[in-house]
Amino acid sequence: MLKATQERLNSCIYRVNVVHQRLLPKKHRFEYGLFMFMLDLDEAEQINQCLKLAKINRRALYQFDNEDHFALTPVSTREKLAAYLASKGIGGDFGRVLLLTNFRFLGYVFNPVSIYFVHDKSGEPLLAVAEVGNTFLERKPFLLPLVKDEQTGKSTFKLTAPKQFYVSPFSRVDDTFEFICNSPTDSLEIHINTRAGVPQAIGSQSGPDAPSAPPGPTTLVSSLRGRRIELSDSNIIRCTLRYPFVTLGVIGLIHAHALLLWLKRLPFFLKEENLESQRELINPHSSLKNLERENEILSVHAYKGAAR
Repeated sequence: MLKATQERLNSCIYRVNVVHQRLLPKKHRFEYGLFMFMLDLDEAEQINQCLKLAKINRRALYQFDNEDHFALTPVSTREKLAAYLASKGIGGDFGRVLLLTNFRFLGYVFNPVSIYFVHDKSGEPLLAVAEVGNTFLERKPFLLPLVKDEQTGKSTFKLTAPKQFYVSPFSRVDDTFEFICNSPTDSLEIHINTRAGVPQAIGSQSGPDAPSAPPGPTTLVSSLRGRRIELSDSNIIRCTLRYPFVTLGVIGLIHAHALLLWLKRLPFFLKEENLESQRELINPHSSLKNLERENEILSVHAYKGAAR
């Protein structure tokens, strides 16, 4: 019975290879392997019943917690996702939602990016949401529409948008993100690139329909490629032995390579610089508390001991 329940899970594990390559102003590249969970947001009860090492909103070696996504609240992640989509004018009753993310490991988690793959009631891909996070507990979601290539007939989730988010001390807030994600199958492929500057309006016309010039050159390319394996305790053990410490290792790599970039004397930017360009954030840091913006309410937190 347990095995039969497990075989019906849409949730799975992806063993992935991550590449970060900085092109400008100086070259720097690193690559590492890890594993990530692909969680069907409707399978909490089944996962809690059939797995010992991974749990949903319960203590375990690997733990998914609603407070680790969107606002720092215990409201279900699916409800918070629906509220975000409604704020973008997208309503309705969605079908299956798959979330590619890191679980807490020994109680700790850090997610540079989590991706929600939203399907309609018939099971067809509808849209994706990339939830980007930083070490200040801030998060910013980006809505990725499904775009069909007329030549190949293939559809991918794509978006080019101003970043307006402090991700790294070695990247400008006013750069541009480029997202390209394929629908997850037995394989997974995600690209997130950074280009210098933001699109600029051409001529005197302004507004959302105004023509714009493209942003500047690509400064950073990032990719994540993976293969699907079954979500089971035995596979969790194998992945843990192959990629020990998971999220602890991710945050360690981030700081180690930040030191290398600093030693290479790349330009360094503080979070307190260019605060006006840090917009539409969830869990905004207290450095933003004195900003007055029309139609934007900031419920700020301090970096340590964030209000929940």
